[in-house]
Amino acid sequence: MHIRSERGSITFLGLLFALFIVSSTLIHLYTLSQLHIKTRNKIKIYLCFKRQIKLTKNYLSKMGKLNKLISYSYKASFIPATSAISKVTHKSLIISQRIFHASVLKNISLLKDCPFTSRVNHLRSLPYQRRLGIFLKRHLDGTAKLRTHRWKMKTSHSILNFYLQVDMKVKNRFSNSLFATKTKEVRKRVKPYLNGWSGFHFY
Repeated sequence: MHIRSERGSITFLGLLFALFIVSSTLIHLYTLSQLHIKTRNKIKIYLCFKRQIKLTKNYLSKMGKLNKLISYSYKASFIPATSAISKVTHKSLIISQRIFHASVLKNISLLKDCPFTSRVNHLRSLPYQRRLGIFLKRHLDGTAKLRTHRWKMKTSHSILNFYLQVDMKVKNRFSNSLFATKTKEVRKRVKPYLNGWSGFHFY
């Protein structure tokens, strides 16, 4: 009877040990999988950010050049010798700018590796004034209006504890160069009442 009791205890301890090993292995695998997911998303968000900056630079460059041409053709339309052709050119340039602007909005909304919220923030951050979030507002000469000369662009992913931010600056609506400075990784803020909730810590 005593021997059976010892065997039963040994078997029970063996099962507990096996359960501990299995649990530890599962926890370790889960931790590794979470680390892999975070690393993969971190790589994606950096690639997304790089593409966003490049696309924004190209957008501002082309918009500035088109604004110059629109302004020149508008002024030339008041010269009798060039009035007719300048008016046609002026209208054509405005249409070209509209098409280009629309194509950029589409490209931003389809940016690879960019989460939906980052694409929305990118669209909102574009410095040209718009009606209904799409149509460009214009000056009397037909050039597109700037909303601001300085702005910040942010990109993040819900699973990551940081977001990427870059400060951008453009001289005026005719400028074809964008200054991107102070690119940095910023830690997300966590509401105090969430930190430490139910024994869990958010980092």
